[in-house]
Amino acid sequence: RHALRSFTYTPFVIVVGRPAMAMSSSSIIDDDSFPTPVSITCNVCVIGRGLIGSAAAKYVSMAAAATADPGNPSADTSETHNPDQSSNDDQHSGLDCSVVAIGPEEPTGKVGLQVGSSPNQNTDVDDGDGGQEEIIAAHYDEGRITRRTDPDPVWALLAQRSIERYRDIERESEGICFYHEVGHLVVGRKNGSFLRSVKHAAAGVDVDVLDEEALAVFMEMSSSSASLPTSSSCSGGESSDGSSTAPLEGLLERSDSGWVSARKQVEAQLAIAAQHGCKQVRVAVKSVDPDSGSGFIVHGCDGSVVRAHKILIAAGSNTDRLLRTVNPNIRLDLHIKTAQTLKLRLSDDDDLVRRANMPSIICKDDAYESVFYLLPPIVYPADGCRWFKIGGGTQGCSRHTRGCCSMVPTPMVGQRPR
Repeated sequence: RHALRSFTYTPFVIVVGRPAMAMSSSSIIDDDSFPTPVSITCNVCVIGRGLIGSAAAKYVSMAAAATADPGNPSADTSETHNPDQSSNDDQHSGLDCSVVAIGPEEPTGKVGLQVGSSPNQNTDVDDGDGGQEEIIAAHYDEGRITRRTDPDPVWALLAQRSIERYRDIERESEGICFYHEVGHLVVGRKNGSFLRSVKHAAAGVDVDVLDEEALAVFMEMSSSSASLPTSSSCSGGESSDGSSTAPLEGLLERSDSGWVSARKQVEAQLAIAAQHGCKQVRVAVKSVDPDSGSGFIVHGCDGSVVRAHKILIAAGSNTDRLLRTVNPNIRLDLHIKTAQTLKLRLSDDDDLVRRANMPSIICKDDAYESVFYLLPPIVYPADGCRWFKIGGGTQGCSRHTRGCCSMVPTPMVGQRPR
C-alpha cells in the first residue's frame, strides 16, 4: 500500500523510454551501490529511492533479471513489465549495469534545511529562486497507519492487496521487518457520512462494531491516552446530514492492519531490488536531459551522471519538478495540502508496555470536516525514545498548481502523511 500510497505525497510513476540495451557481462559490478560522484550507463534508471521508487526499482530489477536468466525460478514476471522487450536488433552492449536506482539518503539531524546551514550536495536541490531546498521524502518516519477500512474504495482495495504482501516482502528481504499488526480503530458519528463511506468502501472486511459505551471500555483496556469526544462534548457545529450530536461508533480491525515503519519498508524493497542486480546511487537528482545518443542523462546534485536508455520517475512530490527539467512544458495538475503532526515523548516505562500494542486510530467528526489520527508509542531511532504521534488538520492550507497537461488523475499531495 505504501509503495503506492505513500506516495504519501504524490502517486506518480512516470516512464519515459527508448529501445532497451543489453548489459555486457564483463561490466557487472558485484556491490549493490556506487560511490559518488559516478559516471555510469544503464538500461533503466529509476529516479527515486523512497516508498514509490524502491518498489519500482524492485519490480524493474526482477523483470530485468528474468530477461537475463529466463530459467530463474525466483523471478516471477507475471505482474511486471519487461524493461528489455525490444528486439535484439535494437540492443547494444557496454552497460555498467542493467538497472540503477538513484536518490538521496535521509539527511542527518533535523529534517529540513536550517537557516544559515550549508547546503548538502547529496540531498539539496535548487529551489528555482537561486537558493537550496532539501529533499523531504515521505518515508522519513517510523510510524504510518496501514488499514483496510478506508473511506475511498480505491485506497481500500489497494490497502487490502498491499497488506497481503507485507509478510512476503519481509521474508524476501531476508528478515527486514516493517509491519506491526496491532489492529486499527476508525471512529466517527453513527450513521454519519464518514462511517457510511468507510463501511461501503471496506465491505467484506472483518470488523467489530463498537458503540459509544464499548468504545470507552476498549480505549480504557488499550490504555490509550487519547480522549475521544462524546456526543455531549461536541457542540457548535452540525454536519450536512445532521449527525453532529449522534453518538460515536467505532469499527475495529483486530488483524491485518496496524502500522508500518516507512524507513524499514523502503530498506526491505531496496534489499530485494539489490538481490536482482539493481545498483544504487545515493544522491539527489538535479535534472534530467534528453540525449540523442543514450536516451537520457540524469544529473546528480554532486556531479554524478547516469546515462540511461529509459528513465522511470518515481520521486513522489518531486516528480513534477523533475518532469519540468525533461520538458518545461509539462506540469502536473496538483492539489497541494499541508498537514500538521504532534509528537509526545513518553517517560513512564510501565505505561509504555501497556500502550505499545494499542491499535492505530483514525477519528473524524462529520460536523467539522476534520480528522485526527493516533499511533501507538513507537521507538524512534534518532533518540531511542518512545513517542506518540498525533496528526491531522489537512484542511488548513491548500494550493492548486494547474499544469498544462494532466498525466494522471489529480492527486492530493500530502493528504495522508501518516
